[in-house]
Amino acid sequence: MVKAILVGHGYFGSLYRERILKHKQLKLVGVVDKDLSRLVEFRGTNLGESYEMCADSIDHDAVVVCTPPQHHASISISALERGKNVLCMKPGAMTEAEAEAVRKAVNVGNGRFFVDYTMLNAPEIDFVVGLIGMVGRAGGFSSARHVVTGPKPEGIVRDLLCHDVAMLEHLGLANGDLKVTCVMTSGVSATAIITRPNGERLAYMNASYNATYARKDTRFKAEQMRSVTNPGLIVTWDQNQKSVSVASQGKSIDVQFRHDPDLITRSLDTFADPWYSLLVEGQQYRRIMRILHAMQQSADNGGIIIEVTE
Repeated sequence: MVKAILVGHGYFGSLYRERILKHKQLKLVGVVDKDLSRLVEFRGTNLGESYEMCADSIDHDAVVVCTPPQHHASISISALERGKNVLCMKPGAMTEAEAEAVRKAVNVGNGRFFVDYTMLNAPEIDFVVGLIGMVGRAGGFSSARHVVTGPKPEGIVRDLLCHDVAMLEHLGLANGDLKVTCVMTSGVSATAIITRPNGERLAYMNASYNATYARKDTRFKAEQMRSVTNPGLIVTWDQNQKSVSVASQGKSIDVQFRHDPDLITRSLDTFADPWYSLLVEGQQYRRIMRILHAMQQSADNGGIIIEVTE
């Protein structure tokens, strides 16, 4: 049984709390929020206004961080330096310097750091990755991520485009040297392009706030390997509709996913599994953060090309 402290009990924190309480491998031993009025219903539970106030007095193995993004890194570092495992909502850090500080804290305390990109837990993604693997390998993708809500404090790169960069890593396309460019308009829309140094395009990403209607879909390209005769697949994942469309050799099929698992619960399943360190963390997380940092640098400087070296 993993004993966990939940830090942050706003909208998302309450969702994680509900699922932790129902989880067979997790036990909620403390809840932290700077606004104690949110916690009046938790009688018999250890409560506190900050993680540091509770960290040494509550017996715990893990910390689930659901605070506003600007506090993610500092709380994660505090827990990691104490040797605790951390599940942190995205983004795990706001800057490359913070990401590096988190990495060092992992080494100091020997804890494990898991950033929760919940969309990677969707069963459609398992289907897509397996399908691409049957053909050969991923060759790149384009994505559209438009939401009807307004801008978030962490900005469009770390709030929206981070999901697609995590997918880039998940598909094994984030390795090696890259060139990144990102053009932002008034902080509410952004277009990012990622290429290899030779000009080969890996990803085209487009995102915006205040959209007329929500749209989240990603088109994957699968490249054949020499032993495969199929010329490849174009796979489109519609995140809103939970559907996958597959086109090959002029033919196409649509797959609708009716099963709707709770993606936060699936994240907690991964977090409670002692083998989860094999997933998106460590070097993989560092690459994600470096690409996001390059995107932000590019956007802040009029869309200039930023190189990301291995």
